[in-house]
Amino acid sequence: MEARYPLFILEKDDLSVRMIKDSNELGWYEQIDIEEGLYAGWDVFGHPIELYWERKMGPQIRLVNDSQQIDKLKEAVLNYANLARPKIPFVYSGTEDDVVALYKAAEEHIKRR
Repeated sequence: MEARYPLFILEKDDLSVRMIKDSNELGWYEQIDIEEGLYAGWDVFGHPIELYWERKMGPQIRLVNDSQQIDKLKEAVLNYANLARPKIPFVYSGTEDDVVALYKAAEEHIKRR
């Protein structure tokens, strides 16, 4: 089983989440941060993924297991939106299981600073 894009990468230090649309966007991640375990994440279906450094290829992803953690993914996105703008609660009224729409709504909420 392979991870399906888009991916959602959680930065463990500040709890921000980034949506990665394809493998070309993985180049943003640095070797030292990957090796220190700074990131966690999920694919679009909520399967947990991890970033690892391939010597010749650079940043790569792999599934941790085939369990679905869609609730943890949604919680991470909601937490990201609320931490980025703590004085204004994030309210999402879209389709419950559409994590891409949830993420886009969270990004719009954050941009309204």
